Amino acid sequence: MKCNPKRGKIIILIIICTMLLLDATSTALVTFKFGLYKLPHGIIRFLVTSTFTYYIYKGKRWAKNLFVGTLLAAVLSLLMNSDKSILLNPFIIFMLSVFSISGILLMFSKDVRYHFEDKAYENTNASSTGEQI
Repeated sequence: MKCNPKRGKIIILIIICTMLLLDATSTALVTFKFGLYKLPHGIIRFLVTSTFTYYIYKGKRWAKNLFVGTLLAAVLSLLMNSDKSILLNPFIIFMLSVFSISGILLMFSKDVRYHFEDKAYENTNASSTGEQI
């Protein structure tokens, strides 16, 4: 199958939407369970995730690599948790799945790689012609 940067863009958009929805859901659940004092932490986490995903969408490799590293750290943290019963929670299993699949797709998908190369090419052409990015 031929690699397609548009398919890579769709994959990235699906990852972005899933991550933001998962982040907002976990913030709502934690706030509901533990009270409003946990809400600022969730809002800050959502803003950081939004910033990362914006730069990933714009084709910044440093953001992709840092985001994948963060996903890997989250997966390892969840798997090495001393309380193994937390891994029986369906939401935690879903988070592990989403984090793992997202990280694998961002790192190893040829379509995503071609999307990043396409964005880098657009950025170099725009900067060489003096256009605003």
